[in-house]
Amino acid sequence: MVRTPAAIACLVIPIVVLALAAAAAYGSAEPPAETPREAVDRILVLTDDEQDALDVAQTRKQDYEETALYMMLNRAAQLPQLPREQFAQLQRPPYRSLLDHPGRYAGQPVRLTVLVSTVFKETSGTHHDPDLLWPRGRERWMIRCLDADGEVQQPMLVVSLVDPAVLLHKPLSDADEPVQEFNAAIAPLELAGVFYKVFEARESGTPEHPAPASPRPYPLIIAWQLGVPADKPAAPGVVPMTMAGAIFIAVIALLVAFVFLARHIRRTRRRPGGWGGPLWPDRYRPLRDVTQDTPGDDEREADEVDPQLKAAVEDWRKEHPEEKADG
Repeated sequence: MVRTPAAIACLVIPIVVLALAAAAAYGSAEPPAETPREAVDRILVLTDDEQDALDVAQTRKQDYEETALYMMLNRAAQLPQLPREQFAQLQRPPYRSLLDHPGRYAGQPVRLTVLVSTVFKETSGTHHDPDLLWPRGRERWMIRCLDADGEVQQPMLVVSLVDPAVLLHKPLSDADEPVQEFNAAIAPLELAGVFYKVFEARESGTPEHPAPASPRPYPLIIAWQLGVPADKPAAPGVVPMTMAGAIFIAVIALLVAFVFLARHIRRTRRRPGGWGGPLWPDRYRPLRDVTQDTPGDDEREADEVDPQLKAAVEDWRKEHPEEKADG
């Protein structure tokens, strides 16, 4: 079979056109959208100079007001809010691991559950010197809290970019106090944050519990997302509000039922023949002969006749025996 150049062209041209169209379609296809979790990983990739600054900050354990902190605050402020399923993908390091291996987690996103004890709002330029990466007027909230994930509740410090007040109960301190105090047992927060470093500070102590001689280490977390735990832990010795409400309603219901039952019993006792009978009359059958227990009609009538009237009738019958015989 002889193929002419025209026939060959009719076969080749459509193939070339289809190939070019496929290449154009493939080249113009948009890449898949970035997820919030992927955006977190991308934003937290540091340059060499930034990584060096963060490494130096790890060695300075007596303070945290430094250039690397503002660098990480600026990065954390760019992080997106994570949906629940992506929030659960963040690593949850143990408290002891944060203290023993801080370099492993420095600059990495983590998730933690904490119990809040105090909150202090700080404004750049008022409570600390401003920085190029954290200019005057920027706000942050210093949260002293306890780790709620471990068996033993250990202290830590959280620098939050979000006001935690809307997620907590009414503070124990006055509203005009700069440091707001909370009952940590009923003030849990779930946070997504960037682990910064471990720093050391001395505890203030009390007369009953004096401060230790040496400072203790604190993990420092920069939080960009706060929430209430889905399985909010109940404080020891504190009844949850839902349970307290259910108990209160149950007590009220029992009292109402008792009042109605008492009224019903009182009315039943007053009703003639309404009390003292068997509960199931159809099922009750006495074993003895009760036919002689109830007096007959004649006996009841005889017992009910007046004695004087009866004597008068007897005298009349004696005086008129003939009417008695006729009757």
